[in-house]
Amino acid sequence: VVLSACAGSVTEAQLRALMADLADLREEDGPDKRIRMVARTVSRPDQAGEVLRVAALIALVSEGASPEERRVLAALASEFHLDASAVDAALDDARRALSD
Repeated sequence: VVLSACAGSVTEAQLRALMADLADLREEDGPDKRIRMVARTVSRPDQAGEVLRVAALIALVSEGASPEERRVLAALASEFHLDASAVDAALDDARRALSD
C-alpha cells in the first residue's frame, strides 16, 4: 500500500528498512507509548478523524482488521478523545473507499 501510494519515489528496500526501524521503535517503546506519541502530534478533531481513517484503511488492506488492530484503533480514538463509535465509522469509511 505504501509503495503504491509513493508512486515509485520510495524503493522496496527503503520501505523495508523504514518498517524495520519502526518495528524496533515499537518493540522498545511498546504500543501504548507509540499510540500516545502519535496522538500528541494531532491537535485538531478533523486531523484525528483522518489519522483514524488512515489507520483503519491500513488495517483493512492487510487482510481485514484483526482484534489487535481494532484494539490499536480504539486506543487511538481514546487518545484523540473520540467516542467508541469513531472506530466503526473509520472502518466503514475505509471499506467504502476500498470498494470505490
